[in-house]
Amino acid sequence: NESFPYLVEIGGAYGGLCLQNWKRFAGNCTIVNIDLYPALVTAYFYLTKNGIPINVVTPKNPQVKKNMINLISANDIGNLLEIVPMCDLIFNSRSLCEMSTETILMYFNFINSCKINFFYHENSNFLLFPNSQRHIEVIGDKFPIDSKKFILKSKYLTPFTGGSGRYREYIYET
Repeated sequence: NESFPYLVEIGGAYGGLCLQNWKRFAGNCTIVNIDLYPALVTAYFYLTKNGIPINVVTPKNPQVKKNMINLISANDIGNLLEIVPMCDLIFNSRSLCEMSTETILMYFNFINSCKINFFYHENSNFLLFPNSQRHIEVIGDKFPIDSKKFILKSKYLTPFTGGSGRYREYIYET
């Protein structure tokens, strides 16, 4: 219901969802894509080829700009609260569960501190390889979400394919 939404995607990869949201809101939105540097290079190329205005946020250019897709390196997540103090929605699809516990804690320090309306993520709710030394996951039920701030509105089997039914979508509201 937002007329000018401010969306943050953690792990936005090449920018496919960014482009879809940009089109959905006819450019009347602010979008932030946070990912590893190689993915952001791909997103920059993909989005500029589609005529989307891009702002690369760096320590030397620390401002998110309205009516643009803003790319932020995951290496700068320690400064996220200063860069993105508030937004309408933070979204993640299938990558938080694959991050180290330390990285998850950094992201959730941001998510829990941000002035936000919704947090929506789609991540695994059980371990695929529970005894693996190499395939490490943190299940979505164990994410350090601030339960005093966020109310879990829904948790369902994801409507998206893949993952043998182990992924759930979680929708939290403040």
